[in-house]
Amino acid sequence: MIRASAQERRRLLTDAGIPLDSDLGEAGRKAGVDDILDAAICAWTAQRFARGHARSFA
Repeated sequence: MIRASAQERRRLLTDAGIPLDSDLGEAGRKAGVDDILDAAICAWTAQRFARGHARSFA
């Protein structure tokens, strides 16, 4: 079962152009859904940084 927070992260990733299959495969079974979603969000952030679209709030 996917918790509400995971559903929200999936929606945000899909809205950002990173749709994920409902079955995350072996990675999802070994690392857990939340960990895979967090990794996808990190990849999205790294991509934005590489393209010069991210900014630091620090």
